[in-house]
Amino acid sequence: MKDEEVLKKLHEFADYLDKGNIASYLLRKIGWGIIQVLSFLVDSLEGITNNVLGIKLFFNSPAIQDFIKEIQPFLYILWAFSFLYIGYMLIIHKKVNREQIMINIFLSMAVLLLLNAGMVKADKFTDEAIEAVDLKGESTVSEKIIKQNIRMLHSSMQQVGKKQNSNTRIECLKIAFR
Repeated sequence: MKDEEVLKKLHEFADYLDKGNIASYLLRKIGWGIIQVLSFLVDSLEGITNNVLGIKLFFNSPAIQDFIKEIQPFLYILWAFSFLYIGYMLIIHKKVNREQIMINIFLSMAVLLLLNAGMVKADKFTDEAIEAVDLKGESTVSEKIIKQNIRMLHSSMQQVGKKQNSNTRIECLKIAFR
């Protein structure tokens, strides 16, 4: 390109260009670096969350549910034998601290009952959370957040530009960030 063509392009895009200095350039680069690091962290957490939800989907699969239904009677029988063993130990060994055993039985029963209710509530909560954050495979959460913030910045620049007499976007940016 010749100098005249370059000068013509510079005048054509003058609304988009700004005089820069080292300080603003470094601040812009550092800010973008921070955004990239935060984006990486959010994507990593999203990957961990997807793995946890994958385990949830594994346990909700029909084959696993059928297996649990088939093995459940055996678990009840095992539970009854454990009570028989505790009763046998109480009858045979007279020196056993009976009070301690009753507290342990009560605590184990409470844990079993509360664990079941808590897992059902946690399952419902995760289903609602998945529906609330569902991206439908568009992009990662961090990309969605960055896009929304860029759109918000663009719309606020347009609103400030309409309120001001200035037509340049650079001046709108300066006004928007005061």
